[in-house]
Amino acid sequence: MEKFRFKFQSVLQVRKVKEEEALRLLSIAQGFYQSEIRNKSFLISELTSAFKMRDILISKSNFGADFSIENSYITGTKHRIKLSDQSILNASRKVEKALRNYLVLKKKTHAMEILRENSYAEYRKIRSKEEQKESDDINVMRSRLKEWYF
Repeated sequence: MEKFRFKFQSVLQVRKVKEEEALRLLSIAQGFYQSEIRNKSFLISELTSAFKMRDILISKSNFGADFSIENSYITGTKHRIKLSDQSILNASRKVEKALRNYLVLKKKTHAMEILRENSYAEYRKIRSKEEQKESDDINVMRSRLKEWYF
């Protein structure tokens, strides 16, 4: 009997490739999301150090221009933090979209794998019946030969 061959093997391979590509895109989206979170964390630490610097400048007697520059920096940093929040939100949406896409492709691949397993089980069942038939034929032939020789 011929070797097992799944008739939708090429479809299964294409779906696996698409699933792997979706997983790669998901990891890229997650990496971008993590970088946006790190960026916001950096901006918050910069804002904290700017507040400390402003407090030091307040304690000095002549702080006019330096104080104004520091206040402008703080205002700009607060604005960049708000922009960073928006970037984080956009990145999280992209991660969710990529995850949904990956899960859909994973389901499709899993369905094909189940079809393959069922097809293989059917093949094994048919193959087992054929082997049993061959074994029975051999046993019948042996018994006939024994009767004929003896």
